[in-house]
Amino acid sequence: MAWDGNGTFSRTNGGGQTGASTWQNAQAAGHNIVSNQHDTHDQDIATGLNAALTKNNETKPTVDFRPNADAAIDLGSAALQWRDLFLSRDLVFGGNMDAKKGADIASATTTDLGATRGLMHDITGTTPITSFGTGAEGMFKIIKFEGALTLTHNATSLILPGAVNITTVDGDTALMFSEGSGNWRCIAYAGKNVNAATGKFSGTLDVSGASTLTGGATIGTGGLSLGFKQAYTTANVALTSQTTLQTQTDLTVAIGASETWLLEYTLYFTASIQTTGLKFAVNTPASAVQDIFSQVILNFLDLASGIYSPTFPQVSMSTTSGNVFTITAAAVAYGDSAIVTISVRVTASGAGDVTLQYAQETSSGTALNLLRGSRVIARRVS
Repeated sequence: MAWDGNGTFSRTNGGGQTGASTWQNAQAAGHNIVSNQHDTHDQDIATGLNAALTKNNETKPTVDFRPNADAAIDLGSAALQWRDLFLSRDLVFGGNMDAKKGADIASATTTDLGATRGLMHDITGTTPITSFGTGAEGMFKIIKFEGALTLTHNATSLILPGAVNITTVDGDTALMFSEGSGNWRCIAYAGKNVNAATGKFSGTLDVSGASTLTGGATIGTGGLSLGFKQAYTTANVALTSQTTLQTQTDLTVAIGASETWLLEYTLYFTASIQTTGLKFAVNTPASAVQDIFSQVILNFLDLASGIYSPTFPQVSMSTTSGNVFTITAAAVAYGDSAIVTISVRVTASGAGDVTLQYAQETSSGTALNLLRGSRVIARRVS
């Protein structure tokens, strides 16, 4: 055989002489010209040529093309490059990344994406991640999270969208790009709480540190929980002959444990408050501390002068949940309507609801009318 299977082509004449001096050795041995030896020799050369690649592409590889791993390989000059590359198997680049799904990677403080071959990986576990380890500059990785964990933003080594931490949800995906030297950038993040078609977010958005909102933002009926809540009455409510406190469920605000909130109630009443008066109480979660201040604005219009003259009766402050405050009919004896404002500061040790209760101060067949559009605006301060 002309090829020994390891890439070495050897000359032989079939008579025992081989190498660069095959025929000189045959002459020295006193051999005459032997036709079958020439045929063997020439056929070996033909076989070797047939196994070679031709520059005009008349012959093509019949097995995998595997260059020497240590060689500096140039597959085309700058002036005459390969125009098309057909691949039916894996594309390997970046030193350790195949263009296919690789093995799962367990989450760790340093989750080394570059150490595992593959383009896409499932990230298992719930250990918070602060680094994706080292990876060749320019490397891409698609990762899918199998559980809830925290990705910690770092302005250099783990750059996340919006410069904020991300709490993952099972099924969330991210496209990560290595900038080299252990620095990774999240180019895209798609979560189950984000509608890919509309770009709308639902669920809990945890923003730590300062955040700036540019452009417009629309708050839907579910509200936006970023330390701000609001609620309002959707229909008029009439209380007749009722001095037992009633809960106005439309104006309920839920607060969390160890949170402090400021709540501002604005209640609109008709002139019937002059007959019934008003009593109210604010109930807070167990062990909560509250401070309350209330004020009544009477809309009085002097028909003779046309002068609008609001007056401002006040009630006391209190620190006890459920304390009942009273605004007598005499205190609101003037005016054709009244706006009652209630300011409450609540610090809760446990989570729960802040509810408003109210009733007639004096039982009357004349209805105490709370108008729709009465509202509460709550703002978390700590």
